[in-house]
Amino acid sequence: MNQSIDNLIKKYFWWFFFIMLAFALLSHLDHLPLKFEEPRRGVVAMEMEFTSNYITPTINGEFYYNKPPIYNWILVALFRVFNSHEDWVLRVPTVISFVLLAFLNFKIMKRKLGDKIAQLSSLFFLTSTDLLFYFSFQGEIDMFYSLVVYLQIISILWFFETKNYRALFLISYFLVSIGVLTKGLPSIAFQGITLLAFFIYYKRFKELFNIWHFIGFGMFIFIVGGYFYIYSTYNDPLPYITRLFTESSNRTITQKSFFESIVHLFTFPLILLDILAPWLLIAPLFVTKAIVAKIKQSNWLMLVILFFISNITLYWLSPGARDRYLYMFVPFVTTLFAYIIYSHSLDNKTIPKLANVLLIAVMAILILALPILPFVQPVSSVDNIVLVAAIMFILLAMILFVYLKSSLYKIHIFILFIVAARIGFNYIVMPLRLEDELRDNYKFHTDQILEVVGDSPFLFHGVVKHSEKKMPFVSHSVSYDELAYYPFQLTYYIEKNRKKVFAFSREKLPDTFYLSEKNNFSKIFDNKEVYYEFKLEKRGFDFVLFKFK
Repeated sequence: MNQSIDNLIKKYFWWFFFIMLAFALLSHLDHLPLKFEEPRRGVVAMEMEFTSNYITPTINGEFYYNKPPIYNWILVALFRVFNSHEDWVLRVPTVISFVLLAFLNFKIMKRKLGDKIAQLSSLFFLTSTDLLFYFSFQGEIDMFYSLVVYLQIISILWFFETKNYRALFLISYFLVSIGVLTKGLPSIAFQGITLLAFFIYYKRFKELFNIWHFIGFGMFIFIVGGYFYIYSTYNDPLPYITRLFTESSNRTITQKSFFESIVHLFTFPLILLDILAPWLLIAPLFVTKAIVAKIKQSNWLMLVILFFISNITLYWLSPGARDRYLYMFVPFVTTLFAYIIYSHSLDNKTIPKLANVLLIAVMAILILALPILPFVQPVSSVDNIVLVAAIMFILLAMILFVYLKSSLYKIHIFILFIVAARIGFNYIVMPLRLEDELRDNYKFHTDQILEVVGDSPFLFHGVVKHSEKKMPFVSHSVSYDELAYYPFQLTYYIEKNRKKVFAFSREKLPDTFYLSEKNNFSKIFDNKEVYYEFKLEKRGFDFVLFKFK
C-alpha cells in the first residue's frame, strides 16, 4: 500500500501541484477591491498611458515623487496587452513575478545543488504562507522588485564563486539600475553590503578596485543618471531624488524613536517567522551535526548564508522594515531549508518523529475545524459555506490519508495540503474580507458620482502638503508641494471609467464639478451647491461632490 501510494505521488505530484496552484492563484484574482498601495500604482500607470508621458509619474496630474517609473511601465504594457484597466490586471505582475522567481530559483539552484534540492527550494518558496496566502494576490510593487533583487544577488554569488569579475560587476550593476528605477535606493544597499561582505570575508578586497567594477558602476550612473536627465527636461529632479533618499532613510534607526527601535529588535524575528512559515518551524527539526558539517563544506551555501546574515542585519536595525520588504530573502533561506531536509532524507527513510507529529497536527486541526465553520459567525454568512466546507473537508482529509500512507513523499504531500488550503482560503476567507472592504464600497460611490457628473468637466480639490527636505550629503534643502494622502481608490475608479486624468485644481471654475474631502470643502470658497456626499467608514474620510455657484 505504502509503495503504491509513493508511486502514485512520484508519477502525478507535479500535475496535482501545478493545477491546484494555478487555480489557487488565479481563481479569485479579481475578487477583492483594490486596497493599500494597489490603486496608487494603478493611478500613476493610467495617467502615464492617458497623457503619453512615461517619464514623470503623476497622481491627479500632480508630480508624484515616491517611486521611480519602471513598475508603472510594466502596468501600462499589461493594460495594453489585456486592453483593460480592471483590478485583476494590476495583480498580474505579482503572480508572474512570484511564479517566475520560483522557476528561475529552480533553474539556478539545480545547477549548483542538484535537481531535488532545487525542486524543494522553489516549492518551499511558493508555499511560504505569507506569500501564498497574502501577497500573491496583491497588486503591489514588492514581488517584482524582489525578483529584480534576487537576480542581482544571484549574479554576485554566481560570478563571485567563479571569479568572473567582469560579468559580476556588469550584470549586477545593470540590475541595480533596474532596481533603483523600480523602488529606489534599497538596491544600492544590497549591492554595497553584499560586495563588501563577500570581498572582505574571502580576502579579495583588492578586487573591488578591478576596472570592471568602475565600468559597472559607470553603467549604473549612466542608466539612472540618464533617466533623471530626461526627467529634468519635464520637471526639477531634485525633489524626486531627495524624496527617494528620505523614503529609505525614514525607515532606519536614525529616524525612529529609541523605544520603536528596541521594540523592533524583539519583534523582527516574528516578521521572519511570518514570511518563512511553515518551513522555518519544520526545517530545524531535520538538522543534525552531519548536515551542519556538509553545509560548511558547500561554498555555494556559505555564500548564501553570508549574503543573508550581512543584509538582514540592516533590516533588523530598521524599525520601519515590513514583511514585504524581505521577500527577496525567502528563496535563499528556503534553499538552505531544502538542503537540510533533502540531506536528512538521504540518510533516513522517514522524517523526524517530531516533524511528523507537527505536520499531522497542523493538517488534522485544520480538517477538524471545517465542520464547525458553518456554525460560527461571521463565517456562517459566507455563500454556500456548508458545501464549501464539505468539499474542503473531503479534499484535505484525502490528502492527510495519502500523507499517512506515504513513506517517501510526506513533505511533498504536505505541500499539496498547503496549496489546497489556499483554495479553501479563496472560498472562505476572501468573501469575509470582501464584506469588510465593501463597507467603503468605492465602486458604488464612484458610479453614483459619475452618474451625476456625466461628461461635464470634473476636477479634484484636495489638500496640498508642502514639504522641505534636506538633500543627502549637502546642506542644500529642497521644497516641493504634493497632494496629501487620501484613498486613491476614488481616483483609480474615476479615471478607469472616464479614460482620462482626474486632475487636481486650485481654481474656481464655472460649470465644473469638484470632488473634495469634507474638511477641505468647508475651508474653500463660499457659494457651493452640493450634489452628493458620502463617508468612507474604514478610512475615516468624508467626501463631497459640488459645484461653485
